[in-house]
Amino acid sequence: MDGILGLAFPRISLDNSLTVMQNAWNQQALDENIFAFLMTLEGGHIDFGGLDPTYMVTEPTYFPVTLAAYWETRFDGMTGPWGTVGSNGRVILDTGTSIIVGPTDLIQTVIESYPVDAQCHSLAWLEPVTFGIYGQDFTLSADQLVVQEQITPTQTQCMAPFEGMDL
Repeated sequence: MDGILGLAFPRISLDNSLTVMQNAWNQQALDENIFAFLMTLEGGHIDFGGLDPTYMVTEPTYFPVTLAAYWETRFDGMTGPWGTVGSNGRVILDTGTSIIVGPTDLIQTVIESYPVDAQCHSLAWLEPVTFGIYGQDFTLSADQLVVQEQITPTQTQCMAPFEGMDL
């Protein structure tokens, strides 16, 4: 089954409605007021009401939410071959997208310094990228970061994971 399950806050829901998580928590259907995701190229897993250690790659990391609308928290910057950009900003952590969206001028600098080729040859030499989120660093290799789409059973197409958008 495919679909969308919004896990943001009532502030951005239709008619300020309770979210699925809030409703489940209010009905005491959850042991803990928590959800977690594991997403890989092969698929994914979601937990509601607790954490299944079978799917944990590392210990969970928690951040305070700075705006209870989206899952927004403090962004300390993104570091790669372009240096560090986006310091002292905000970030929305969203499982509904596979790209990194930021201000157009900032992202243009990043794209120019991170040339992803469609044939995926650049995965062998592109540097890791580190994201600073609320005082903690998270580093992704090019293989983890670049969007890789299976075109045929023997052909993969790569796309840069960055998109500029001025909100």
